[in-house]
Amino acid sequence: MLMRTLARAAVPVVTIALLMMLVPSVATAATRPTTFGLYLGSSCIDGHSADNAAVRVVWRSPNGALKLKGDYRASSNGGWWTACAQLPRVLKVGDQISATVGSTTRHLTVPRLTLRPDRVNDKFRGRAPAGSTIRLTYTPGLFADYDVTTRVTTHSDGTWRYNPRYNIIGGHYASASWTSPKGDRVTVDSVAPFLTVTLGKASFEGVAKPGITVRAKLKDAATGDVKSIGEAGTGSSGAFSGQFRTALGSTFRLAAGLRLVARNVATDANWIVPDITGHASAATDAVNGRCFDAGTSARFYVAYVIGPDGDSRGWAASPTADNGTFSFNFREDKENPWFRRADVHSGDTIMVRCLQTTGDWVQLRVPVP
Repeated sequence: MLMRTLARAAVPVVTIALLMMLVPSVATAATRPTTFGLYLGSSCIDGHSADNAAVRVVWRSPNGALKLKGDYRASSNGGWWTACAQLPRVLKVGDQISATVGSTTRHLTVPRLTLRPDRVNDKFRGRAPAGSTIRLTYTPGLFADYDVTTRVTTHSDGTWRYNPRYNIIGGHYASASWTSPKGDRVTVDSVAPFLTVTLGKASFEGVAKPGITVRAKLKDAATGDVKSIGEAGTGSSGAFSGQFRTALGSTFRLAAGLRLVARNVATDANWIVPDITGHASAATDAVNGRCFDAGTSARFYVAYVIGPDGDSRGWAASPTADNGTFSFNFREDKENPWFRRADVHSGDTIMVRCLQTTGDWVQLRVPVP
């Protein structure tokens, strides 16, 4: 009888103990400390606070200039919130961010975090807070459909480097994330520098180190005489576009056989422009052509169907034959992530792009008769 009484008495005691174990988790959710999720170069900042909390966000540049000030409501099922400034205001190293919930204010100064894919030496390198560990994620190929993630510890001076043991070429994507002791995450991404030029056109474009002036030269491949120079500034993302011009200032159209040199894009951006041929049929949707080799052909092409409105409707990408030729039909129904079916119409343009071993591209606009 006494044992049964003790057993009955133990039930509410256990129940209360279980409830007490649950109460702190509810309280923790209600008083969850604020943490930040930041993406360098973005006009928005993300945060994580108490569920349904009213959050006042103040975002300033390193010199104290106001980028954003506003009130936001955290979600009721996780406490997430997002605050966005007007472009061209974007998140940069040294920016100061504060988020106030009730009487508690959380401050963070954006740490120095950089990432540079080095296509010449096949390394990723950058800076982060000294002695910390960053999370590096990269695609192990220009058209890879998966990512590789590793962790890298910075040196005492804040520098870090990593050798992925594969050939980094222009266009390879990578990102690096740093997490603070309080759980904030800062991420930066980068693309290995590359240059794209178009046969018969004066325009060039690509990606290089942010905040520089790209200087690209076209030279006579035999004599080294400079035929044209193009200059273009890179923005915060590193993207640039410009035109080749003669010494008199007129535009200069690219021709096969010239040597292109753009050493501040990458020191190996120094190659002879190859020729490209292409033909497309509106009746059959067939496309064929050739990426000629001037010494740096990667034997790989990409072709896009572009309508008169400038929109792309379909694309195909594949290695070429050993001699650079390729042939395919946009009418085919392929189970291939490198192919999207399209109807080719008269008046369309097929943009044929030929990859170089450096990761740079030479392209040709092929009109569809």
